[in-house]
Amino acid sequence: MSNVTCTTATCGGNVTSEGITPVTARGVCWSTSSNPTISDSLTVDSCGLGSFTSYITGLQPSTHYYVRAYATNSAGTVYGTQRQFNTPVATPTVTTAVMSNVTCTTATCGGNVTSEGISPVTARGVCWSTSINPTTNDSMTVDSCGLGSFSSQITGLQPNTHYYVRAYATNTAGTVYGVQRQFTTLVATPAITTSGVNRISFTSVTCGGNVSFEGLSSVTARGVCWSTSPNPTLNDNHTVDSSGLGSFTSHITDLQPYTQYYVRAYATNNSGTAYGNEVDFVSNMDSLPCPETATVTDYDGNIYNTVQIGYQCWMRENLRTTHYANGNTIPLGVNTSTSSTIAYRFYPSSNESNVPTYGYLYNWPAVMGGSASSNSNPSGVQGICPNGWHVPSYSEWTQLTDYVSGQISYVCGNNSNNIAKALASTTYWLSSNQDCAVGNTPANNNATGFTAIPASKTHSSMLGNVAQFWSSTEEDDNDAYHRGLNYNAAHVGSTYADAKLFGYSVRCLRNQ
Repeated sequence: MSNVTCTTATCGGNVTSEGITPVTARGVCWSTSSNPTISDSLTVDSCGLGSFTSYITGLQPSTHYYVRAYATNSAGTVYGTQRQFNTPVATPTVTTAVMSNVTCTTATCGGNVTSEGISPVTARGVCWSTSINPTTNDSMTVDSCGLGSFSSQITGLQPNTHYYVRAYATNTAGTVYGVQRQFTTLVATPAITTSGVNRISFTSVTCGGNVSFEGLSSVTARGVCWSTSPNPTLNDNHTVDSSGLGSFTSHITDLQPYTQYYVRAYATNNSGTAYGNEVDFVSNMDSLPCPETATVTDYDGNIYNTVQIGYQCWMRENLRTTHYANGNTIPLGVNTSTSSTIAYRFYPSSNESNVPTYGYLYNWPAVMGGSASSNSNPSGVQGICPNGWHVPSYSEWTQLTDYVSGQISYVCGNNSNNIAKALASTTYWLSSNQDCAVGNTPANNNATGFTAIPASKTHSSMLGNVAQFWSSTEEDDNDAYHRGLNYNAAHVGSTYADAKLFGYSVRCLRNQ
């Protein structure tokens, strides 16, 4: 076989012997079934001996054929070896290019016509739709004609919409399509994320966002909006923090203390306003360093971290000073140094190396430094504390425990009395099997950041079982009130006074 086209082909044969009588007809016969005969389509190509060429016409494109040479004399007809061939397709062959340069309203595609088929390609391009398998009845481009690669610019698209696209090629036999591609146009409004909330106080926070994409037009306004209800919008409180791409910082003010807020970053362009992910917060600074007073330094140069809990700013660590703020020394006592009137400081468990961890233990006279008892709020008693700080009264300790009891996230087991774990450190405690006790899963302690560490000098100097803290409030000449945590208890001890001669830890409160 040779010269096969969509509708024609060339074949032929060779009569090498005429037989008993001369050959009166010769040629080829063909069919779409095997072993064609002269009852099928055929040519008649003269007669006699020798080679001949046959021109087959009237074929169908893209069809499989069988062909045999034949020769006829008075004795009958004989056939040569069977050949077979395929006619080419009549329509073109086209592939679809990969999508590129996708924007809100435009994209680039194209294709490659690798075969024209039965006749020249008179039109080629791409067609697209929001439905699968688009055709030239949908939106389309016309990108010249003929063989080879071409590029198509798709326009008039809708933002944030999913499209399907195919290349096409047309000749007189019809239109064919390449493989289907799909893409999604970019949003017309900006793309923005909300950054984390930080520097939380009772009435203000810092937030912000990042505009990573401006959309169909430039961002003309950006900032954050907030509300006490989810999904705040520009109809709620909001900031305006410049314009354009990139990160920005927003300062939210005039909040109500202890209130749940929701905040989202926003960005606006000519197409509308887009919002970032929602972030929520409560307007307080619990467990964070106190505003403007992250640390405090005593007379000896010891530096203490601070923690904000409710409206109070506490030392996060036990006091370990050896002097009052005026420079007077606090005498070092021993286990036998017991007095309700003479000031003493003690090593925890009688071991100096324990001081960096547990601080000193002080009797009540050392804590007060000659000041009179006070149950005021604030106490007004500087006592052993650094300048600007004071010894908390029993009322101020009650303010702390009442606040912690009122925060559901600080309460264990849905019992508002079970707050010891929220105040206790995560380490140094003895182990307990009691539900909600400080020593039960201590890794879950210290939600408030107060970090109470177990040290005491009472009838026992053992570490790890109790943490006891003096107040500035006395009961009588011999006893004063304190607050305590026990490794095997879930509540904070609060209803009794102890002997002033005992050695307890000290936490100072910042003056307001």
